[in-house]
Amino acid sequence: MYNAQTPQNRFDRLSGYVFNPSAGLGSAADWQPSATGVIQAVHWYHVVVEYTTKSQPSDCINYGPEPGSINIWVDGVLWDHAAHGSTGCMSQYHVVPKAGSSPLNIGSMALDSWFEGAIGKIAIYNYLLTQNQIDAHYTAMTGINPSGSCSSTCTIP
Repeated sequence: MYNAQTPQNRFDRLSGYVFNPSAGLGSAADWQPSATGVIQAVHWYHVVVEYTTKSQPSDCINYGPEPGSINIWVDGVLWDHAAHGSTGCMSQYHVVPKAGSSPLNIGSMALDSWFEGAIGKIAIYNYLLTQNQIDAHYTAMTGINPSGSCSSTCTIP
């Protein structure tokens, strides 16, 4: 999660990144609200990040041959890849993930910057969840149904 102090003005952004084993720039899916204050302190958020090397959005092919995509949901609301340019494509920064000893970092923008809050109930699956499964998980955790949108900007109630 980013805050207002980033040089890129990435306030309240939640991201899921994938890096090559050699590090460098990473490809990401970014859940970015249109204004500050959408993401609130002292509030839990249900975040799902999904990675696949099996397929990619059709508009990724102009960036490189690397297959793969990244998606992100916040409180059951899927970001709209089509409205967010090249993000969500492994080919954005020529990322080719492979098995190895690289760590899985959760709650970090970099190894020197950690999320100042609580993170709980981490789950890792070896398959892609459907929208119905993500909705059911969110509803089970909160007691409410997902609502909002994330086309050109992201909103949640």
